[in-house]
Amino acid sequence: MPRSCGTISLALTVLYVAYMATLVHEMVYPHACKGHGCYQALLSDQQVDLRLVVGGVEVWQRLNVSADEQLDFKVELPVPPEVRRGTVDHLTVELFLAVHGATSPIAVARTNAVKRMLPRAHEASMLLTDMSAASASNELPVKDVGPAAPDYDGKVPHYIYARSRLDVRLVRDWTPHKSVYHIDGVTVGSSFDHHQRRYAPHWYADSFPLLSKHAVPLSSDEGRAHPTLHVRVTPISSGWHRLVTQLNAGLAHLSAISGELFDEDTFDELRELVSEDRMHRFLLMQAQRMCTCMLRSLLMKARVLGCVSAAACTAACVA
Repeated sequence: MPRSCGTISLALTVLYVAYMATLVHEMVYPHACKGHGCYQALLSDQQVDLRLVVGGVEVWQRLNVSADEQLDFKVELPVPPEVRRGTVDHLTVELFLAVHGATSPIAVARTNAVKRMLPRAHEASMLLTDMSAASASNELPVKDVGPAAPDYDGKVPHYIYARSRLDVRLVRDWTPHKSVYHIDGVTVGSSFDHHQRRYAPHWYADSFPLLSKHAVPLSSDEGRAHPTLHVRVTPISSGWHRLVTQLNAGLAHLSAISGELFDEDTFDELRELVSEDRMHRFLLMQAQRMCTCMLRSLLMKARVLGCVSAAACTAACVA
């Protein structure tokens, strides 16, 4: 009986590893559809045009660039007076993606740079323009005009990219697909032309690495200089996009079912653990744990076989 239990445990471990390997292989190398009914990519190896629009005003553009090139830049983020006063609670930032020379974009990455949040105790008096001065010296930030008046929940306007960058992802996948969904339920593109059987690439502002501690209260002083927005455009693979999507969905589901058991800071720590900068370390830890489980199963099986052999030898000697 112990021998059969060890064999079953090892077999289940091997099956699990094989299933995970198959799933990872499909994520990295999706099956290519063949035939006339397949969905073809709108963007393959063409050059692209990028335009950044804040509150309906274009503040940056880059034309005729490679879609496989990573871009890293900083721009001044114009904050309207009504946003500083708190009468408007959002500031829309849009990054348009178009094939070079085209008049209309194929995808738009959209996010909100201002959000009402509860102020942290140690950040109640910290303002946008004081951050750079405080980080460059040991002096305390100069107190000035605070944020707009809080709402009924005590929340005040925050600039959510004050201590972080805006990460925009472009999924580089031009594989022909039979369906608009992968086997794990993730869509193959951001939009679809079902008549022409074409799909636009995923092009989005990634909110996964954005944590609540990155936000800073927005000063209501309309005379202050505009803050700086750090933007990074990164091409990623379809497999990486699907992995992060599944992780994000899992954390969102956990947050929904946990209720008041975990606060927002706890989920921030989880997201930081599996963020882009630490993901490879996280995957290496999981692979190490998987190998450790297999080795333990083999060791347990060897010990069980040794005990059974020793018992058989003892019984033979007694007989």
